[in-house]
Amino acid sequence: MKTVKRVLAAVFAVLIAAATVTTGFAEFFNEEPTQEQRSLSDKALADQYRSLFTYESITADGFATTLEYRLYVPEDYDESKAYPVILFLHGAGESNDGTNTNEAQLNVGMMDQFFEKGYYKEFPCIIVAPQVPKSPSGTTGEWVNTSWKDGSYEIKSMTETGATFTENIQLAKMAVDETAKKYNVDADRIYVTGISMGGYGTWNIITHYSDFFAAAMPICGGGDPSKAEYLMNMPIWCFHGDEDTAVPTSGSRDMYNAITEAGGTKINYTEWIATGHAWLPAYCREDVWTWLFSQAKMTADTTELASKLEQLTLADKSKLSEEDSAAVAKAIALLSDTINAPVATPKMVSDANDAADKAIALIPEQSAFPTALAAAIAAAAVIIAAAVIIIIVKKKKQVV
Repeated sequence: MKTVKRVLAAVFAVLIAAATVTTGFAEFFNEEPTQEQRSLSDKALADQYRSLFTYESITADGFATTLEYRLYVPEDYDESKAYPVILFLHGAGESNDGTNTNEAQLNVGMMDQFFEKGYYKEFPCIIVAPQVPKSPSGTTGEWVNTSWKDGSYEIKSMTETGATFTENIQLAKMAVDETAKKYNVDADRIYVTGISMGGYGTWNIITHYSDFFAAAMPICGGGDPSKAEYLMNMPIWCFHGDEDTAVPTSGSRDMYNAITEAGGTKINYTEWIATGHAWLPAYCREDVWTWLFSQAKMTADTTELASKLEQLTLADKSKLSEEDSAAVAKAIALLSDTINAPVATPKMVSDANDAADKAIALIPEQSAFPTALAAAIAAAAVIIAAAVIIIIVKKKKQVV
């Protein structure tokens, strides 16, 4: 039976590829995930990682909801660097039921893979992880108030707060805005990912805020295919298991097909064969994280940075104070990091330029006198050498 299913899935993949010419892709894993990848992640983060997240909350005028969230900022956070941000939207099982207040969203999803596999070191970033209240007064305890059994759904309003544009979704975006006020956030590298109910939330939030996010990874979720026009230019990599009984696989297939049929070329779709409701096969893949962090809304030229890096590297820094030396070294490191980054955004280049200009101002100007003296000596040497040659030539003529 599994062999037949794999053949059918492979045929389906060929049909998708043939139906749409796109620079994105649809891939089907014929190799079953390992048991570790297949199982739901129900273990808590190690205390050392959990303690890195602070407790935060946000609300807005006229809202009945207060959205609590956990915030991760790298321990070696450097205010001179612009950091990408990941907004993580949890599944239904991690909603706040009154006993796991602002806690459970760290237990399931991307966190264990991102930290335990060391991706947080490879890809320094800020993480915003909000938690939906289960039954807030006057609102719904979901990212999107829709039946998960139906797969796709219709967004009733793109502007008015309601079942398909909840306070929770709006506050999640506001939590990122609030974070950007406190930390040096790269506005061109803000990402969102979510699982199950959070997969629905991911599709929903990028539809409502299509100009805000640089890329998205919705996993085992669903969206509104009729709104594909909003997502044509956004890099998206969606994932789903072909045997998912919690959220129909059609939820992801419908969105992929709608976006590609509308002309979108930046969407990727991965479907796992003989797999149910799972997300670890996505979060444990390094190439997935490499893809995500290489996405940016805008990129910038680093040519000017290279000349400033050379200037600072070759400058005489022997007379600098310890504090100024540290500032120059920091600027050199920032310039180097920006030049060698997989993607350099305007924010990153601007920060590096500012740091470089401040460091260059610390370098003592070279005295003009030694330079002028050296030039004079060189000129005199040329004149003397020419005179000697003339004298020698004259003597040779006299001898002849």
